[in-house]
Amino acid sequence: MTVTALRLGPDDDVAIVRSALAAGDVVDVPGVGALTSRADVPAGHKIAVRDLPAGRPVRKYGHVIGVTTRDVAAGEHVHLQNLAMPDDPRAVAVGHGRDDAHQTVSPQPELPAGRRRTFRG
Repeated sequence: MTVTALRLGPDDDVAIVRSALAAGDVVDVPGVGALTSRADVPAGHKIAVRDLPAGRPVRKYGHVIGVTTRDVAAGEHVHLQNLAMPDDPRAVAVGHGRDDAHQTVSPQPELPAGRRRTFRG
């Protein structure tokens, strides 16, 4: 079975599958080509579009969404079993592109209590 996946940006490391996949299904990813699913993947979940070494920031929508906790192969389901946030989120690399030259997130000053917006819903 061939299904399509959404890749939202040219530098994204993952694509979102539009329908559920079984291991061995072929996934057509625009800008990447055909990938073979390495496991069952629920609809709406992410698959790796390239091999990702352990400790690498993972991008979706052009933004870092976490760091790989182990090596992840192209076509593999990317989820809680292999993706996590670091203990210090400021340590996540935020460079753009596929190179390994990244910048570190700099802390932002906290707003005074009267200017902070909250939602109690």
